[in-house]
Amino acid sequence: MLASLSLFALKQARKPADDHYPFGRLTVEPLAVLLKGVVIAMVCIVSLVSALWSLLDGGRLVTLDLALMFGVVNVIGCLLTWWWLARYARVARSSLLAAELRQWQMDTWLSAAVMLGFGLTWLLTQSPWASYARFADPVMVLVIAGYFLPMPIRMVKGALRELMFGGSCSSVRRDVVEDVADFDVSADDVRLAQVGSF
Repeated sequence: MLASLSLFALKQARKPADDHYPFGRLTVEPLAVLLKGVVIAMVCIVSLVSALWSLLDGGRLVTLDLALMFGVVNVIGCLLTWWWLARYARVARSSLLAAELRQWQMDTWLSAAVMLGFGLTWLLTQSPWASYARFADPVMVLVIAGYFLPMPIRMVKGALRELMFGGSCSSVRRDVVEDVADFDVSADDVRLAQVGSF
């Protein structure tokens, strides 16, 4: 759903200016990134709380055959989404799509790691330490949610910066300042902001 939101936002941002939107729909991309960041952050926080609660409660047993099947389906789903977005990104170049591709690449590797974790948990159940297998799922959730949490925080921070027309990167500013110097425009008079792909 979040990937579909990105594609919808990209399509809206590419629409030309009209009577209702005289400057176009430039802010749709950062709005989509902001929404995605908030949703992912909420999922991470709820997962962290749930995993901590489960650990304090003595862990939880997981139906490993179902978990392994879920892992396989998840890896295949992530791979297909990554491939689909990569095809779309070849046609429409966008910072939003580039970020989406990185996220799905990371999701694919992470899903593979979770599937491997479930496999290792199954091996643990066959060993003398089988009683510790009930802690495997909450520990994996803690690691994954902790690993993911900085990403949505960066997404929200960057999106808010773009929505507030924060300054663009210094290399772009340097290039623009050099170009306008021929027109007798001082560097102090140059105002730049990056909003999505624009």
